[in-house]
Amino acid sequence: MPDAALRTLLVQQLLEAHCPEWRADAAKRRFLSERLAVPAPMLAQAEALWGKVCRDELLQCTALLAAGRCMQAHELLVASVAPAMYLAGRHEELAELLLEMEPAAEAEAPAEWRGGGAMYLGYLALLAAQGDGSVAARASALLPLLRAASERLTAGEEALALAGGGSDPGGSSRRLLLRQRLVFSQMAQTLYGIVMDEAAQPDGGDRTAAASRLASMQAVLSLNCLPSELRMTGVTAAVCSAMQGC
Repeated sequence: MPDAALRTLLVQQLLEAHCPEWRADAAKRRFLSERLAVPAPMLAQAEALWGKVCRDELLQCTALLAAGRCMQAHELLVASVAPAMYLAGRHEELAELLLEMEPAAEAEAPAEWRGGGAMYLGYLALLAAQGDGSVAARASALLPLLRAASERLTAGEEALALAGGGSDPGGSSRRLLLRQRLVFSQMAQTLYGIVMDEAAQPDGGDRTAAASRLASMQAVLSLNCLPSELRMTGVTAAVCSAMQGC
């Protein structure tokens, strides 16, 4: 191993071993970054490991992002951090984290970003836009993202069930999947309400608008994360709407 690479490895290990001592001390942190010229990504990498050890997933996620490991941060965000922050009502914090992650994630893996972080970001924007006239269009754009994410979640649940309990000691993976399922269900209910409210508005005989509304109704009713009681009510409404358009 070249001497420079060995030195870098040793410095990284020292930073990780002593992370609790310097990460919350501004003077020590400044000494490392300014006097010793330790690169910021190395400090962030040490903090990411410390976050993992402490089971502080938000710290781990933000540190991975700062270390330049964007897609690892995104994977953790989608699996755990975003659902937890959403359910805790920390929507502004979550939106800030997503906006910080967006440029790098879109550049590195646009498909993964669109199926994860972008969905959360779009949903939070939808909540913030309530009443400004763009809600129905935003909801329609989110429907395919939520459907794809929910289908991936179902596949993960089925794979976990097939693998048996031995593959998930302590049930941690199952709990993460259940939390995601709860978030998706709440998202589906919100989109359902918006789509159905829009469908109840008079279309003035505009066949294009009527067809668009019917398509949105069909899309929201196809979500496998939509509660069954809403699905039945929605199917009745969709059939009535289709009959009126004939």
